[in-house]
Amino acid sequence: MKADLQGKLRSGRSVPSIAKEQGVTREGVYWHIRREPETFIAYLIGKIIRWARHRARTGPGGEGRLRYSREDLIEVLERFLAESDKRGAAAYRAWAKGKDVPSVTTLSRRFGSWSAALATVGVRGRSRATSTRYDLEATYSWARRVWLDGGSRGFWQRWEKGRPANVASAKSCQYRWGSARRLVEEAFGGKL
Repeated sequence: MKADLQGKLRSGRSVPSIAKEQGVTREGVYWHIRREPETFIAYLIGKIIRWARHRARTGPGGEGRLRYSREDLIEVLERFLAESDKRGAAAYRAWAKGKDVPSVTTLSRRFGSWSAALATVGVRGRSRATSTRYDLEATYSWARRVWLDGGSRGFWQRWEKGRPANVASAKSCQYRWGSARRLVEEAFGGKL
């Protein structure tokens, strides 16, 4: 185990990963490191290698975050799209597993969103349907009527009671306008 352990430590492997692979505790690996000078030197060399790898990936500041240039990110996205038939964030996560590539979060933060990241390489993200299943003028008319019947208190409950089929549901309205007040302001054509 001694020579094998030294080789693994010199290669830059971490103590927890070696312990797991050998089926021993971390303390057992550390015991060998403390007892044998050659193993201790191998451990130090491995620490330096891990530090150097980390430093190379984080740049001169070394704040602990991986740094990717815009070109690096675009190159990774293009590689992902070339190798995968899907383009969603979940597909990217599956593709990226085990690779030294930026995360979905990194790409989304740098470009603003996952769709914006895809747009930089010329791919349209999933778009929302632009057609509505309801009549906008009928929805505005219904909004004016419900508002005049009782104001903001209980607005959405009154909205659903007796709502015509061609009028948007309360959930759809809340999603689109955010609040009853915004919907009603738009329905009345200005501020209330």
